[in-house]
Amino acid sequence: MIALLASVPIASAQEPDPARPASSGVTSPVPPTIVEPVRDFALTLAPARVSDGRWRGGILFDEAFRSAIRLSAVEDQEIARHVSDVLLLTVPLVALVDGLATPLAQGNGELAWRASFAHLLALGVTLGAGEIVKRVAGRARPFERDCADDPSRHGCDDSDIFSSFYSLHSGVTFTSAGFMCSMHAVRGMYGNVAADATACGVSLAMAATTGLLRVVSDRHYLSDVLVGATLGFLVGFFLPLAIVPEIDHAQATPVTPQALEGPPPVMIGPTFSGTF
Repeated sequence: MIALLASVPIASAQEPDPARPASSGVTSPVPPTIVEPVRDFALTLAPARVSDGRWRGGILFDEAFRSAIRLSAVEDQEIARHVSDVLLLTVPLVALVDGLATPLAQGNGELAWRASFAHLLALGVTLGAGEIVKRVAGRARPFERDCADDPSRHGCDDSDIFSSFYSLHSGVTFTSAGFMCSMHAVRGMYGNVAADATACGVSLAMAATTGLLRVVSDRHYLSDVLVGATLGFLVGFFLPLAIVPEIDHAQATPVTPQALEGPPPVMIGPTFSGTF
């Protein structure tokens, strides 16, 4: 009997565990794709949050403005967010091409590199300052309050959910808009008052649209957008003016096909002229 009892745990230990479903431990019903490793790697590069949730809710007129213009459907909010992402790339790219191509077409290479350097430097200052402020402030995005009731809501698992203050979409686009206004409204890069005013106005309109979409998509409060827009414009406007001097269009030599041909060839040795 003793031998029989002693053999019971041994037999139990030797029995194989019951078969487990192949999906055990997999949290997502969708098989992993190539996007997931890229996403996970990108999340490791995101700056660590210093003060998660220290600051929640709006200030002053934030809540009233949010209630007035925020899109109610999450799907519509995502569309607005994607449009703002497109503008985030478009506005700086247009300013970069304009600041480089316009002086080169006018034959002013020094202006081209000065303007391009000033624009990139302004963007670097805006991005650097914005990332520091975001980490220190730790402000929750407006939609974060809905995550308690609906944890599956799009964005609730984002690493930047506590990066609402301040809006870098607004900061970056207004930095480029400020650059365009400084180069055109002050320096007169086109040499035409109407054209320069149009370049400044269009860039400001695109930047303002970007900021508005960030509130409509419930990614930022109005105060986030206003602070980002103000700081971005000041950096983008005044920093280039300290680097790019006054433009003298009278000395600029337009780049023409004849100018690209180079000097006439030098003939060595005896030459002949006449009709043969």
